[in-house]
Amino acid sequence: MNRTLQATALVGAMLGSILLGFMMVRVASETAPPPVVSGTPAPASRQVIPASAQRPAFYEQVGTRPVATVTLPDFADIYARVLPAVVSISATKFTDPANRPDGNMLQDPFSYFFGRPDQEGNPHRQPRREESGGTGFVITPDGYILTNFHVVENADIVRVALHDDSGQEFNFEGRVVGSDPATDIALVKIESDAVLTYLPLGDSDSLRVGEWVMAIGNPFFYQDTLTVGVVSAKGRRLTGLSRDPSLDNYIQTDAAINVGNSGGPLLNLYGEVIGINSAVSRVGQGIGFTIPINMAKLVVPQLRETGRVARGAIGVRITDFSALDKDDREYWGLADLHGAFIQEVTAGQPADRAGLRYGDAVVAVDGEPLTGSSDLILRISSHRPGESIEMTYLRNGRKRTATVRLGDREAIVQGARITREDSSSEPERSFFHQVGIEVADLDADTRRRFQIPTQVEGVVIADVSVRGDAYEKGLRPGMVILEVNRQAVATLGDYRAIIEEVKDNEIVAFYVWIRTRDGESRNFITFRVHPE
Repeated sequence: MNRTLQATALVGAMLGSILLGFMMVRVASETAPPPVVSGTPAPASRQVIPASAQRPAFYEQVGTRPVATVTLPDFADIYARVLPAVVSISATKFTDPANRPDGNMLQDPFSYFFGRPDQEGNPHRQPRREESGGTGFVITPDGYILTNFHVVENADIVRVALHDDSGQEFNFEGRVVGSDPATDIALVKIESDAVLTYLPLGDSDSLRVGEWVMAIGNPFFYQDTLTVGVVSAKGRRLTGLSRDPSLDNYIQTDAAINVGNSGGPLLNLYGEVIGINSAVSRVGQGIGFTIPINMAKLVVPQLRETGRVARGAIGVRITDFSALDKDDREYWGLADLHGAFIQEVTAGQPADRAGLRYGDAVVAVDGEPLTGSSDLILRISSHRPGESIEMTYLRNGRKRTATVRLGDREAIVQGARITREDSSSEPERSFFHQVGIEVADLDADTRRRFQIPTQVEGVVIADVSVRGDAYEKGLRPGMVILEVNRQAVATLGDYRAIIEEVKDNEIVAFYVWIRTRDGESRNFITFRVHPE
């Protein structure tokens, strides 16, 4: 017991000295260092469970590893200092009942953040009033506030409430300066005669899994709620939830994030914002997601200038090296590497003009190595259209560089649609047992059947043997073979000439056109040829 009291006193003394370093921040550079991790390792011990205890043999405790004790911060002190910069946001929008379907609201991923519409009056004559609640935080002394886009989306009225150091509440009318639906970020402005307390922005890239974090918000309209947890993971993607999953880079935390926390800050122990709380998982407790603050740093300047965000793009479809199977990595020479593999290059777009092509493996941007395909997307989208980047890539095992002048992401995506037209040609079929597929020249009937545009030239897969590697790797009837082993295929004769040179047990790479539910795509598929 005495040791416990001594340890407690020691921890208390340490906390006292540490917390003297924490200052209430009004300027980003005035943050203090966080608490340190300290403690005395526990002595190793050996304890053998007596046989009479009837424990299994593996229950023998052979020793205890030294474990450092952690001095916890005074969360109450941090909370008190940052609270004046955290705001409550209420948004009101009016909708025409004639344009609203009866029954339940459409299940937008963030629709549950809105409350029930006001039912007063006749809903068929008067506009319906909908209220949403969320959180935000002040980032400049003149009243700029960050929050989530879905909190203020289509809002007709935005109200902001904040507290001063004494706890007195002040209310303002807010103005949405700009928003970025792709990252769920919005910038709101309030006008105040006073210089406002604001929060410094930290560095989310340096955040480590396991670090303590704090979330402040207004869950279920309970204002100024504090929750504490740790960083559970980084770089999460929210399939089916985000408007643009390719830009997802969420921080996962077990600090409770509930309805109404949206737009609030996730803070580190410096009192710096390292994320904007955005989403809560419906499938389990203790899973919340936060937008990295470094992403917001890239977005805010454009929102202030133009109210929207223009992102760079190069016109490619990519996949991560790790998504390739063993044969793919062997064929392309990508073992033990990290980066983005180019599966398709859009004709006439920046990557095409710079000389990049499918099969190139991008490993660095502006000299900085890539961690994967999502890293490449984030690097490119952090630049504006018209800016240039230097891409380092591998082609046939040789390292190359290309300077790419970026295009506009939105324009490139919209321009990717291809007009479908009919064509005619004389059909011919050929079956090669060592490959396990039957192919045919394209004719008008085949193009209509599989919705193949006239711009697509190659041979169509008519049948695939279910016993071959080609089937296992995903080749299916209706796909069009554009290239084999990086050699163009325009006719059945081209295809036959290339395939006849393929040896047994050799890896062959098909570049194919595919009709998808959302349109069309191009992809490479590699497989090993086996003799019948």
